[in-house]
Amino acid sequence: MGWFVSTGAARGFLLAAALAFPASASAAAPGLARIHTIALAPIAEPETYGIVSSAANFGQYDSRTFVPSAGAPRSFADAMAERNLHLGAELFARLQQVMMRAGVLVLAPGAANAEATLEIAFTPATALYTDAVLGDDLMPSFSVTFRLIDTRTKQALVNERITYGESDTSAPHMFYPDARFRFTSPDALIADPASAAEGLRAGIPVVAGEIVRVLAQ
Repeated sequence: MGWFVSTGAARGFLLAAALAFPASASAAAPGLARIHTIALAPIAEPETYGIVSSAANFGQYDSRTFVPSAGAPRSFADAMAERNLHLGAELFARLQQVMMRAGVLVLAPGAANAEATLEIAFTPATALYTDAVLGDDLMPSFSVTFRLIDTRTKQALVNERITYGESDTSAPHMFYPDARFRFTSPDALIADPASAAEGLRAGIPVVAGEIVRVLAQ
């Protein structure tokens, strides 16, 4: 499958994800304030990195084209890997730091003394540059869901979704990227893979900080 998909399909894909994972779905959590030990489950990497563009000429790019000027054509995912972009691992590491600074003891999954387990997933499992929602500049975009599961009751104390970038819905946990990570065209984006990776990576501290903020409520 190519890294570029039709705008209509992208809108449907993003909207379906928004409906499947409501922006705010926290259950009542009367014991949340007492939790000081949390097991942090590993965070799977996005299955792919892609570009969704409404530009009239975006179809000229095939699934293996990213920077055609030097060497063999490569995909957007290849270019992000060459920039050592690993959003799952980077979010995991950042969360460990922020949670420990907040006074939470972060434990490995299955730890006997963990009061709760924090599960996080990229949903949908794709990190994009897209203009499919707002119809203007391409901007980095990904969403994560996070659930805090009580070890004793197995109930979800928190079940929320955070979006960094574009979304079809107005959500309480939605953050727009800095203007320096917006690209006016696919050509401008594919010409600067370093900035493209930096734009996606810039969402990591934003998302990690919001997760911890919600958990502390």
